[in-house]
Amino acid sequence: MKVHVSPGDSNATEPPSSENQHIREGLREYCQFPHAQGFAVLLNGPWGSGKTTFIKSILPELAASEGEQALYVSLYGVATAGEIGEQLFQQIHPVLGHKLTRLAGKIISSAVKATVKVDMAGSAEIIGSAPTIDLSSLLKSTKGRVIVFDDFERGAMTPASILGYINPLIEHDDCKVIIIADESQISDKDDYYKRKEKTVGRTYEFKADVDSVFDVFLKAIDDTAARDFLKESKPKIIGVFRESGFDNLRLLQHALWDFERLWKILTEVQRRNEQAINEILLLVCASAIEFRAGGLTAETFRRNDIAHHMALQSNKSSSFAQSLDAVFKKYPSVNFGSTLIDSSDIVDLVINTRTSPSRIQEQLRQHPYFAKWEDVLSWRAVWSIREFPSAEHAKIVDRFEADFRARTFRQEGQINHVIGLALWLSKIKFPGWAQTKIIGRIKRYIDDVYKDGAASIDQLGSDSDFRDGADGLGYMSRDDPRFFELVEYHKDRRRAWKRRAYPSIALDLLNKMAVDSNAFYHDVCFNSAGPSRFARLDVLQHIPPKRFAAAVAAASGVDQRKLLMGLSTRYEQVGAEKELQEEVPWLHQVKANLDKKVVKLPIVTRDTLSALVAEYVTKTLSATQSRLPRQIESGRQKTDDG
Repeated sequence: MKVHVSPGDSNATEPPSSENQHIREGLREYCQFPHAQGFAVLLNGPWGSGKTTFIKSILPELAASEGEQALYVSLYGVATAGEIGEQLFQQIHPVLGHKLTRLAGKIISSAVKATVKVDMAGSAEIIGSAPTIDLSSLLKSTKGRVIVFDDFERGAMTPASILGYINPLIEHDDCKVIIIADESQISDKDDYYKRKEKTVGRTYEFKADVDSVFDVFLKAIDDTAARDFLKESKPKIIGVFRESGFDNLRLLQHALWDFERLWKILTEVQRRNEQAINEILLLVCASAIEFRAGGLTAETFRRNDIAHHMALQSNKSSSFAQSLDAVFKKYPSVNFGSTLIDSSDIVDLVINTRTSPSRIQEQLRQHPYFAKWEDVLSWRAVWSIREFPSAEHAKIVDRFEADFRARTFRQEGQINHVIGLALWLSKIKFPGWAQTKIIGRIKRYIDDVYKDGAASIDQLGSDSDFRDGADGLGYMSRDDPRFFELVEYHKDRRRAWKRRAYPSIALDLLNKMAVDSNAFYHDVCFNSAGPSRFARLDVLQHIPPKRFAAAVAAASGVDQRKLLMGLSTRYEQVGAEKELQEEVPWLHQVKANLDKKVVKLPIVTRDTLSALVAEYVTKTLSATQSRLPRQIESGRQKTDDG
């Protein structure tokens, strides 16, 4: 298990650098001064700046006398004086504190009145009743001792209460007390400053010392090869951290861990590609820092590729564009236009702490750093054409044109890439891609892909939101209005191609109604059993209403309930699903046909089905009426019973 070594809780003992050398000397002089001084010293600095790492690195130097050690108390979450006493007790009496932590707390808080007998083996037992052990008697052995109180502003006690606890230690017990805090985060500042004047006699302002702490962070990198690479890359990484403008060293440590997870996925060949590995390193570090600091979010992070850059340039007034542009400009050493790793995978790495080795390797294998243009999909090669030698550009485009003519690319996102790339080639007047003919050529490509056959069941799921890009790359020509017009044209043809499969699916669902009502239910509505294949698709209207009503009437009572409950659950989402809105008139016709069937059934069966229709169909139609009055009205007006 990884040992968390952070600026806030590190056990490291690396000596501090000259950045805070004056603080080191001042604290040592204060702690080793032979006389009681009657005041505490405050070490102030922002959260994450490395104050804890600093103080723990010099603790051995702060002991007032040889053979002693400074006591360290974390106030994080501490709500009572008894909890502070428990921490001190454990350090003053380490054997007892280790074996009976819970008991120690009870003794100090006076919850248990008992004497504690400790034998040489470190065992302990309660032996009878005795007077309460109070804190002042416990701390008699702390005369002249150094006590460090960390995480001052993160305690559950009020700042004034903590200072009230500390004051007797410096006034009556002659202790030397060091308080570590971020004063900017302290609540009740007025009360705090009044109390501080009586307790704190000297304040040091701590500066983040990235150079020293970086080496401490490396000790928490478990992968030896990753640690060696990060050590060699220290100047570059520190450069990115300083470009960020943040003083929170925790951001840096987590960025190193993010890179370590990614490093483990890379092959030896990829690790040896100096240009690629440095591009990945700096991109991951900058992105990780900005995600955790709030400059980037999963919703807004997009790679600053060529197309996106053009979009930013054309819409400088956009607050989104301005905020992203500001982040990118902070890091002149980082290539946010890198296409080595998709932005969604960086989001997963940093925010969700997960990686997909197969996805990342697929991207890297297709990248010009690791592949020849002949081995890359032709549309990808054109997208990355600037990264290949100029002598190869004509051959790359020729290969793309051959695939264009052959209608090679048929996946939804890839067709959108073809649209963007074809528009771009025509815009730069590449030979063979004339502006006057390009719209017609693209439309014919789309028409040819979808002119034959119908989608399979596996292809009927909702299309992805490919607004910005697909397969890890942003679309070219997103600044061109014709791009979005052609994408809409593509969507219309794709939708028609999918709908050609609906009649056969409807027939299959009709058959399921007779043999497996559960399977029908799971297919037509969202439910706890898992994803539903057709919950968003208006396939049911391809079942003649009369045949649907007949199938319901012929089913058993249990199956009737399941079938009609499936309809009711399905149309709960009708307001949000555009395709289902077109089915509402069909549902009215089903209701009319069920009403006709009900009156012809035996009396008991009639009563059962009538109640089910009222519960699951009539109520559903009533609920949809307020959301879709026009569709329902049009459904009522139809008289064709199928």
